[in-house]
Amino acid sequence: MIEPVVGQAITDPVAWLNVVIAGLGTAGVYVMIASGLSLIFGLMGVLNFAHGTFTTVGAYVGGILVMTFLAENASSVLGAYVPFLVAVVLVGVVLALMGAVTEVGLIRRLYDRPPIDQILLTFGIALVIRELLYIFAPLWGADPTQDWKAVDVFGPPLLESGFTVDVFGLSIQGLRVAEFLLGAVVVVAVWLFLTRTRYGLFIRAGSEDDEMAEALGINVRRVFTVVFAIGIGLAGMAGTFLVWETGYAVTPLMGAEKALLPAFIVVVVGGLGTFKGTVVASVVAGMFFEFGIYLNTNYLTEFSELPNMALFILLVGILILRPQGLFGQEEVGGH
Repeated sequence: MIEPVVGQAITDPVAWLNVVIAGLGTAGVYVMIASGLSLIFGLMGVLNFAHGTFTTVGAYVGGILVMTFLAENASSVLGAYVPFLVAVVLVGVVLALMGAVTEVGLIRRLYDRPPIDQILLTFGIALVIRELLYIFAPLWGADPTQDWKAVDVFGPPLLESGFTVDVFGLSIQGLRVAEFLLGAVVVVAVWLFLTRTRYGLFIRAGSEDDEMAEALGINVRRVFTVVFAIGIGLAGMAGTFLVWETGYAVTPLMGAEKALLPAFIVVVVGGLGTFKGTVVASVVAGMFFEFGIYLNTNYLTEFSELPNMALFILLVGILILRPQGLFGQEEVGGH
């Protein structure tokens, strides 16, 4: 048997438990990013290539808020978590407003145009935001040409390494707990919103037949704005967590390289436009990604892109075995 370079052997059950726990945390981040992307495509038929860039904006804004309010309060569990959760909520609100303005000012003008126009527009939005980050990032002390992480400013706080829970030999990081719990809250909240509220009924009606929904008196344009705002807000909230992830370097390119690609993989694996598929695919993709990290750390240390390769293996396997995704249909919402 091949011995691991470092860490635990693959036959050790504790190693698998660590992968599962880390995978659930990663799944919480993936579901926040991908659920917004899935909602936007499922209702509006818009493939938003700027989605990952909004995650980057959330990472920078969240990092600034965390460094401002958490650095002096990281000596206790409540002092670490309360400011962090407040920052996550604030980032969600700020990014939701940005998403609403973007939809009303730009996206709305192209609904009747060919899909390529929407793709080019969202790709252009991503380029513009990225360049703005390069210009304005130095104003708050972040060098856009180098990796920027909140932990570099005042050291690792309780959120990443100081606060851990030891269970059956496992040392669970507080960051993983926060990722999983907030991801679960997002899943429940979005599901309740879509299935138990009147506005959720409007959204589902618009996704099935927007012309008939408009004829019945539903303001479909407003519904589109709300959905786009929710999607972008969730992406921004996920970006706040990426500031602390050791596997992510917060740069203006982070969203396109590290957030958008996994989000698209999750959406395709789960099935285009299905929220249930997005949730299940987030968990599966999180496990694949963390298992890739485990192999890269313990066995194949020279393959730094192994976690991303694991995601592509998942994608290729699904496309071969079930091209429409785990819960997808041949056609989604008439789009």
